[in-house]
Amino acid sequence: MAKFTYAYKCEVKAFINFLAADESFKSRLLQHMRKVIDVLADPDCEVIRPICVDYNLIEVNSGQCWSVKERCFLSSPIHEEKIGIVTPRAFVKYESSEEPDATYFREILQNSLNEAEIGEFCEDFLRLLNFNQKRHKDRVPCLVGDANSGKTILFLPILALVHHSNIATVTKQRAFNKAMITKSTEVIFIDEASTSTMDIDDWKILTQGGYTVCDVKYQTARSFINRCPMLITAKQKLHFKAEDQPAMDRRLRNYTFKSLPAPKKRAADWLRKHPMECVAWAAKNARRTEEEEDSSETSDEEEVDQDLENDDGTLPETEKEALRKMVLVDVLADHSQETGDEEALGSEQGSGEDHVGANEAPSIATPRQIIEECSPMSLRHRQAARVLQKRLDDNVRMEEWHRQEHRQRQQQLTTRGVTTEHALPEDA
Repeated sequence: MAKFTYAYKCEVKAFINFLAADESFKSRLLQHMRKVIDVLADPDCEVIRPICVDYNLIEVNSGQCWSVKERCFLSSPIHEEKIGIVTPRAFVKYESSEEPDATYFREILQNSLNEAEIGEFCEDFLRLLNFNQKRHKDRVPCLVGDANSGKTILFLPILALVHHSNIATVTKQRAFNKAMITKSTEVIFIDEASTSTMDIDDWKILTQGGYTVCDVKYQTARSFINRCPMLITAKQKLHFKAEDQPAMDRRLRNYTFKSLPAPKKRAADWLRKHPMECVAWAAKNARRTEEEEDSSETSDEEEVDQDLENDDGTLPETEKEALRKMVLVDVLADHSQETGDEEALGSEQGSGEDHVGANEAPSIATPRQIIEECSPMSLRHRQAARVLQKRLDDNVRMEEWHRQEHRQRQQQLTTRGVTTEHALPEDA
């Protein structure tokens, strides 16, 4: 039923082994199978260009897509030429024209929370879909309550929209308790948390977001910028040491849940199969907290500052496209190959600093033109600028070399009796 969405199929190893069973691939692939798997399994591999996931979109029936940012349905937001190149993050069966009826989701919330708390929780619930957008001051929702209160199954709609490989949790492995969190992590979920789940320093770092480091077994520690939204459940409120409690209170927003009077076994299955009912209903009831409304004036500026940072260590898509289209032969050709030798270069270009416009040598004019056409922050602009500077420096050195040659020839002529006025004047 999906028009735009492509779903996760299998691991690279399973796919390559499947290809190796085909007679047309077997003879060649078996010789290099391990190398091919290593190359294609690399997360940054673009030998086969990976499909681009638009985390802002969730596709439903009839080509409609839910916009996580706008919190409404959009009609065909992906152009025809981008189908198969860009995919929404998920597809679920849901009629966008119908009124959402999040039966069990609503009942669980109404059993434990008042109207204002329901509005705040719906806001926090929707933010779990904001990929890589957690701000430094955003509080982490912590669902506290007894067994059979429904707090854990409230995460099931998110599990239906986010592939489990992109959901991180935290174990009690101490040194390696954050190893699951990577740059592809969409959400962090810690179930049945306690103060002993992590050291207090890890609690503070993980809940506040920002720069952190994860230890990885048998590898160098991995650093990254943690902007993953997060949800915590616990049997009781997390009580830390007195000196640490105020800091954690500023990082967590607690919701207290009560046991349901009549728990329904089919509720979990229903929440997993009807995630968009819950998302659409939450969007109608979401409400920001007072502290967030007061700081809304500066939030846009903070988001702009974050967008300007390239913290994940990868090239932006715009620069990737520029690199794919770049022809390096003209831009980075060896200087001596274009001019033959240094003496020919000097006689052809003359004074490198004075040549501009039509009188400028092609070796100087080409990178100068590229600099004028490219964006100042692009990779091609920086490459052309370095090439231009090198060639200008070469011209200066050639001019100095010619002047030294001229002075030496003058001295040779004057020693043979030629008068200074007739010994190769400067304009000769």
